[in-house]
Amino acid sequence: MPSLKVYLSNSEQTLIFSIFKRITTIGNDIDNDIYIPDITLEDVHANIVFDGDNYFLHTLNKGFAFFNKKKTKKHKLSDHDKINVGSSIIEFILNDQEVVDDFDKTVVDQHLYKKLLELSDTILETENFNTLLNNLLDMLLSLTRAERGYILIFQNREVVAASARNMNQENIGNPLKQVSDSIIEKAIATRRPVIVSDAFNDQLFSTSESVINLKLSSVLCAPLKSGNHLIGIIYLGNNQISNLFNHESLETLTIFAAMTSLIVQNAFLLNKLELENPISKGEMRFGGIIGSSLKMKDVFRKIEKVAPTDISVLIQGETGTGKELVAKEIHERSDRAKKGFITINCAAIPENLMESEFFGHKKGSFTGAVNDQKGKFEMADGGTIFLDEIGEMPLNLQAKLLRALQERMITPVGSSTPIYVNVRIVAATNKDLEYEVQRGTFREDLLYRLNVIQISLPPLREREDDIEILGKFFLNRFSEEYQRKVVGFTPAALDLMKQYEWPGNIRELENRIKKGVVLSDKIHITPTELGIEHVDKNAVLPLSIAKQNFQKEYIIKALKRNNWNKSKTAQELGIDARTIFRYLEKPK
Repeated sequence: MPSLKVYLSNSEQTLIFSIFKRITTIGNDIDNDIYIPDITLEDVHANIVFDGDNYFLHTLNKGFAFFNKKKTKKHKLSDHDKINVGSSIIEFILNDQEVVDDFDKTVVDQHLYKKLLELSDTILETENFNTLLNNLLDMLLSLTRAERGYILIFQNREVVAASARNMNQENIGNPLKQVSDSIIEKAIATRRPVIVSDAFNDQLFSTSESVINLKLSSVLCAPLKSGNHLIGIIYLGNNQISNLFNHESLETLTIFAAMTSLIVQNAFLLNKLELENPISKGEMRFGGIIGSSLKMKDVFRKIEKVAPTDISVLIQGETGTGKELVAKEIHERSDRAKKGFITINCAAIPENLMESEFFGHKKGSFTGAVNDQKGKFEMADGGTIFLDEIGEMPLNLQAKLLRALQERMITPVGSSTPIYVNVRIVAATNKDLEYEVQRGTFREDLLYRLNVIQISLPPLREREDDIEILGKFFLNRFSEEYQRKVVGFTPAALDLMKQYEWPGNIRELENRIKKGVVLSDKIHITPTELGIEHVDKNAVLPLSIAKQNFQKEYIIKALKRNNWNKSKTAQELGIDARTIFRYLEKPK
């Protein structure tokens, strides 16, 4: 572990600090990781930042440092570099074995003690158990310099990810796919903490399929126990060979594992652990999409199959059903994930600016073109373009888009030189594009180019099983965001949420729950706060409207059965083809 020697000005005293964090603060304030009692320093004067391979000294705000008598704001540290900071000198030592005789281990112990004090305050002040587990894991990642960590709970013979975080204090998606089964199995079998300092050279785990596939370098794993019962696992991982775990890291993990066990036990006893919320279960969350209904599982299966390919995808669904989330998930699961995901809302761009927005323009090509400007296609080169509301695109631009897709070439406005672009197209619409083709407002050849694979998103009213799941997800998010103590819905509110038609779909659900969280003075949201006080699903419609609704639905079913061939459908139903157009144009 690297160390820092501090030679204080006008003193023979030397301070020695161990550096074991990603970011280590230095300054004249006692709350810094490295406190230097030097009045010439700023309160927070500098940071030492570890990027996984190297250490850098960054001075902050008014702070500065000197290396070889030259003023510097950023310096890559090498072994035994001496730098003037304020009126003191700091020496960076890459291997602390050289100073082991001088090093006072109480420095590390005091830092751990400080973190445990912070954790005790957090336990007392935090009511949401998921938030508490996230905070605990963030502290543990900071102390051990782990890249990512997971708290896995065993519940009803299932493994549930209660918390999954990275070193940037962000949640991690698909956590159960990112841990080594073989290392976890050893911790379960022995019920003892496990350290794999160097997985690639470990005699037991170097040939493990999960270690090889995940490219793990170093792993820490500790069981969570309640008496003789195993209730979960804390798992920490690193991929950097330069940051392997040691036994000090294991000791720290063991301390935190004991505290986590008590927290989880208490949560089970109070029946408040958010693991009861099915959102936490792997099958309820698909990347950034939440859902468990059969229709959504079909959507997830399609995404998994189509994402690794370069096939164009058309996403169809009503407004507010989450079409952009699906497009992002396709991009994130593709080989293009490291490149750009560029969104174009075809309904939000004025028609006279669309071509420039798509393909860019040259300086002077039109009034206001004061500089060369890249278009969205060029910006997305190597990545994915999401064409939202594609049904709103004017016909003249549809022809240019079709040519760009066919030839993989674009020509900026005002230029005669084509540019090669490699983009994947994912489009979305709430319109029936087959019908728009028949009306002459959408090109049939462009539709065939875009609609290689179609993903249809069900409206929220057809996802009754998901309404409560999504409701709890938004409630937890907004309760934390607005610092409210709302923990759930009244039974009446839940019943009405499931009966309500949700014309605005998930977007409307999100907004109503946000309003409910802000307005509620109690721990449960009522129908009044949601603005849904009465839903009559059995309300009687006028016969004329009921007849129109039935006929329209019946015609749509017949169209689907005949692959949207309107002539064949009209013949099958014994009506004129114009009748089909008439019914489709009527609002439902």
